Amino acid sequence: MVVILSYSGDDNTNKLKEWLKFYEVSYKRVHLENENFQNIEISTCENRLNCFLSLVDGSKLDFRDISFFVFEYFTGH
Repeated sequence: MVVILSYSGDDNTNKLKEWLKFYEVSYKRVHLENENFQNIEISTCENRLNCFLSLVDGSKLDFRDISFFVFEYFTGH
């Protein structure tokens, strides 16, 4: 899965989402202004490191499922 870190109103992210949909790539868009990145949970189970990010919508991103991060910085210009 591709995780897109961006801000609301970023048209480049919308274009990227359309491209990912076209190529049938799974993705999750995370609006940075809405999230608290202190909600990272790290644990171990059977000698495996587990890392999750709890999002405000109640979902959790499992870092093992993420293949790529994209950070879109929108300056508003």
